[in-house]
Amino acid sequence: MCARAGILMGPSAKGNTISVGLAKTVLQDAYVLCTTIGFDSDSLENSFGRYCVKIESVELFFHLINNRLYEQLGKLNAMKGSIIYEERHSVGMQPAAGAIGFVKPPDKYAAQREYRFLWVKERAGPVEPLIIHCPEAAGLLTRIQ
Repeated sequence: MCARAGILMGPSAKGNTISVGLAKTVLQDAYVLCTTIGFDSDSLENSFGRYCVKIESVELFFHLINNRLYEQLGKLNAMKGSIIYEERHSVGMQPAAGAIGFVKPPDKYAAQREYRFLWVKERAGPVEPLIIHCPEAAGLLTRIQ
């Protein structure tokens, strides 16, 4: 519990009482690519248009984009996965619903089952907009209607 609140306690610390501990974890800045699992033209057309892009191999796509980002920006912490639609708050020893950046409160878009690619700089600081030119990854993409 102490570690979750950012309080470091050695193994010999015993009989201590801590009250009103509150920890807040914030993801300051990151590069994020939001996608969806599956495709339902009826539900997506009303929010994002009639077309989408299919990624043929998610693992290879992620690997290729990681390599390109490394060339452009240096080392980044990279993660990918499905969004967990739950409240972000936890209490006491209750485990967090998921990794930071991958938990969202349920909303009107939850049915789209978001899948996210996330890259965070090793050293905190602002991120700048960028364009990624990666023809190898482009070959894995197909526009569908």
